[in-house]
Amino acid sequence: MKEFSIFKKGELNLHLQQLETAAIDLEKARSQRDGYSREKAEMRLQEAAKQCADIEATIAYLWLKATESDLDTKVREAWQPSLIRSLSELRSLNLQPHLTDITIFPPGSWAIEFTFTLWKPYISRDDTDFYILDNPVKKEWVFKVPYVAPSQWKGALRSAMMHELIAKLKCGTIDEQGFIDERLQYYRFFGNEKDGTSDFLNQALARYLVGEPHQDGQGNQNWEKSFEAKVKEIGEVFEFMLRERCYLQGDVEGYRGCLHFYPTFFNKIGLEVINPHNRETGAGSQPIYFECVPGITKDKDGNEVRTPGTFILLYVPLGGQELAPEEIKEQEVEDLKLLARGIKAMITCYGFGAKTSSGFGVGEVDPTVATIKPEEFRIHWQTAWERTP
Repeated sequence: MKEFSIFKKGELNLHLQQLETAAIDLEKARSQRDGYSREKAEMRLQEAAKQCADIEATIAYLWLKATESDLDTKVREAWQPSLIRSLSELRSLNLQPHLTDITIFPPGSWAIEFTFTLWKPYISRDDTDFYILDNPVKKEWVFKVPYVAPSQWKGALRSAMMHELIAKLKCGTIDEQGFIDERLQYYRFFGNEKDGTSDFLNQALARYLVGEPHQDGQGNQNWEKSFEAKVKEIGEVFEFMLRERCYLQGDVEGYRGCLHFYPTFFNKIGLEVINPHNRETGAGSQPIYFECVPGITKDKDGNEVRTPGTFILLYVPLGGQELAPEEIKEQEVEDLKLLARGIKAMITCYGFGAKTSSGFGVGEVDPTVATIKPEEFRIHWQTAWERTP
């Protein structure tokens, strides 16, 4: 392995030297207005850039960028065609997840599996800091296949359902008690409220109860005191309800929630370019490249092709207060209905991944082909999906 690495390093150094030599010859041919020599130098330049990209595009690009060479863009341009390609079949890599046997889980467990297609590209942030692009898409560590991690699905679904909850409160679809009841369901779904979620929801309900501040500024100081007192009161009441239902016990934090997400792998990878324009000139000079999973693309015959993905969710009602079998049955049905509406909002409206506010990560789902375990819950799933605006 060490000898092979030394060989590849020497080969890369050779092609980098050829790249720089070809660039010098190209400039010389341009200054002398020698069309024949210019054409030959351009061909040598392209071939050397392609060889660098084939050996190790990231190292070649970063080396040229560190030396402030203008040739770094040549390596990236040579690398781009190899990026936009179909990846290996997921099932041959044994990466495609499958639903497990529901009967091994406690009573009240169920699972959903369905295939969705992307309308808009999916963008996310990978963990690697050493890459030819500043914005690589998140990939599986070994096979480098783009994917949505379980934690990403959890965060995206929590965010979508939280926005739906606040929207229902603002438009009057639910009242204070309905808001609290649904929030308790979310806590049971996702576990502890993190990243300021608790404060955000407390403030949303407090603003609904106290009202908006005066536009003219009169009495705003009293409004702020009432608002802060209501936020504190809501937080204390909600914590009491969590302890009453045994979601919080003592000083222990770490309630995980009853939802378990599977990863989603994609078989395509592509490139998005955002080119911010200068307000004075109206032109862009610094394009920003984003690796992505493409949405709607065209095949060689001009037909639309959409990238598919598989979403799998497992619901296991562990933790919290003890319920009778009849209550468990009623609770799991209501949970399924609420989650069906939340999943639809996440995929078809809010999106998942990065830059969702710009429309990225939005897809389409056919609910009639979803796999529901146990099968008897299918009618609840489809009814909840169809009733969602």
